[in-house]
Amino acid sequence: MGNRQATGDYYQTTLDRPTDDTFEDDLTEAWNNPPVTERYVLDLAYSRASKPSDDDEP
Repeated sequence: MGNRQATGDYYQTTLDRPTDDTFEDDLTEAWNNPPVTERYVLDLAYSRASKPSDDDEP
């Protein structure tokens, strides 16, 4: 199972708990300290200048 699914399951389980006076604190703690983390990488490469669009012309 990927981290995205594990994280989603964790948060859904947290949200499904019955509400009581401590629910808000428990929810904040759960969101701030997940058992798994997701990592995203944005890899950009410059290939050429963009072509002007029709909107760019006067």
